Amino acid sequence: MSRSHPVQNYVVRFVLEHGKPQDRAMIIAKLTGQMNNMAKHKFASNVCEKALVTADSESRRQLIDEIMTPKQDGLSPIMGLIKDSFGSECRCYMGVWRMN
Repeated sequence: MSRSHPVQNYVVRFVLEHGKPQDRAMIIAKLTGQMNNMAKHKFASNVCEKALVTADSESRRQLIDEIMTPKQDGLSPIMGLIKDSFGSECRCYMGVWRMN
């Protein structure tokens, strides 16, 4: 999944919202392990937001945990998102879902 294509994010977000469950699962699987980097990118952050909204509860928890879980250095990736202009939008979505 490209982070830099300005139109591709619209297609991927459309599939996340209106696509078949298996297509949605495939996209979310591609995001898994990439959320921290993708959430900081202008176009890819839109896909991350849509994934957080449309994912099933197990996948959503996995994506959120990926960003919330402290790394070996003890720092949580969420700190980088808080300081990032695009990442801060994903952080807002994660806060809503984390409370549920």
